[in-house]
Amino acid sequence: MGSSGIGRNDMYLQNKNVKYALDAVGVAKRFGYKKFIGARSQAEYGRFGGKLRPDTQTFPEMRYGYAKLCAGQMTREYAHQIGLEHNWVRILSVYGPNDYAQSMVMSAINKLQNGKIPQFTKGGQMWD
Repeated sequence: MGSSGIGRNDMYLQNKNVKYALDAVGVAKRFGYKKFIGARSQAEYGRFGGKLRPDTQTFPEMRYGYAKLCAGQMTREYAHQIGLEHNWVRILSVYGPNDYAQSMVMSAINKLQNGKIPQFTKGGQMWD
């Protein structure tokens, strides 16, 4: 919840997301899985002007980024406590069904499907 829109800065909602991630680790254990795999977000890094590398420092700016960072660290600890392998993989800027309608990719697709010509900036942003 709250991966886009005003929910990104709702600290109570984002705190629930950390709990849900921990719950998912427990469910994985109950179902007999050996690994837990979670998804990182670019929001964990905040604004970063270079190429992201495995050792890039995290400096989240939004509550969503803080929650993702916290969820990754807490699920790793919990997974190890209960004997699961833990992977917190970096997946940035994916898109598909039910994606945020105002993202660059989704808004362009929607405009093209409706016979409109999408307009773009010069691409100076760090995402989208």
